[in-house]
Amino acid sequence: MLSPHRSRRSRETPVVTLVNIVFLLLIFFLLAGTVGRSIDSDVRLVRAETLGTFAPLDALVIHADGRLTFGGVPADPGSYAASLEDGEARILPDRDAPAARIVEVAEALRAASAERVVMLTEQALR
Repeated sequence: MLSPHRSRRSRETPVVTLVNIVFLLLIFFLLAGTVGRSIDSDVRLVRAETLGTFAPLDALVIHADGRLTFGGVPADPGSYAASLEDGEARILPDRDAPAARIVEVAEALRAASAERVVMLTEQALR
């Protein structure tokens, strides 16, 4: 016959294991949230009421003055479109970027083989 001490310990072991797993998952998600590359600090995103925001890791950034950057370095639509693996170009315009420049870049991306052009925006907080 098992002693009461041994029986109680065997019941607590799965609970301790579950707590350890939850703790490790918490640490993982905290670290994963801080590792992602952030966008350029001088870019203010366009607001949209109904659209969500995508992770801009592979987006072509259009700054307020109309210049283009990709990964923090100057870029042009042709070289960016050539680097696409899935054919989907993502543009991340500053909210003060001229609309004509945004349309110009989107058209240049389509002409340079992008199958689809997606504009990333900031979801407005209510």
